[in-house]
Amino acid sequence: DLLWIRKIITTRDKFSEDIDLSIDREVLGFDEDLTKTAVKRLKKAAAEFTSTVLRDAIEKQLAVVGVSEELVTVTADPISETMPDTDPQVLRVNYKSLLDPVPYIADYVKIEVSARSLKEPGVNRPITSLLGEYMPGLLWSGEQFNVPSVLPKRTFLEKVFLLHEEFLQPVEQINYNRMSRHLYDIERLMDTEHATDALSGVTYYESIVLHRRNFIFKRGVDYDTHHPQTISFVPPEGALNNYKSDYAQMREQMFYNQNVPEFEALIDRLNDLKIRIIKLK
Repeated sequence: DLLWIRKIITTRDKFSEDIDLSIDREVLGFDEDLTKTAVKRLKKAAAEFTSTVLRDAIEKQLAVVGVSEELVTVTADPISETMPDTDPQVLRVNYKSLLDPVPYIADYVKIEVSARSLKEPGVNRPITSLLGEYMPGLLWSGEQFNVPSVLPKRTFLEKVFLLHEEFLQPVEQINYNRMSRHLYDIERLMDTEHATDALSGVTYYESIVLHRRNFIFKRGVDYDTHHPQTISFVPPEGALNNYKSDYAQMREQMFYNQNVPEFEALIDRLNDLKIRIIKLK
């Protein structure tokens, strides 16, 4: 398969406005073991592929199913001349909404496409739209379909590491906009078999860290700090209020299930998880 779903969170109580896809790097002419220079070439090739070939394919498929260009357009985020190896590259499927604007949810579907994801065994997962779930059998409901996706245990760890890397920055530089969803997703997963599997031993944990070191190598990040005893994915004191405000917006505008923890309870749960990870051997 050319494209895999990178992240499917097994919670069914909030809207998702983006789709995370992974390109099979072999399709672009790259193998699994790459130097840092080759990784940059891979990212550049993937960004170009996403902005042209994939964008055009989506536009053509929308036309096939009868979607008017006046209602839906597909645009690619500009690729910077100074950073042509942008990864993930973003496509936006812009649509005219029938509903009143919601500040937290933009009127487009964001498709993030990456070539740097770890290639490992995945699983086919069924996808059903909310309309298909609550109003099945109608013209606009759509049908369930299967997609190849990564295992949720990896998504769980990737979110832990993403937040840890964000919180390595000085407090005033920490991004909080739309970031509290990662805290929530981690909390939803922490008591599932996916988290249990991810934390059953240090080998899998370390393999994800190694992949991030080799394929992401984010500037300013010391990947040695990802060690279980130094991992820190809970917002630091100086960022807590910003994350609390973002979480309040998300609770109000993205959730359709009322059983959502208060922010303080969420943080307590994540601190419990941090203790579990520290004990990982």
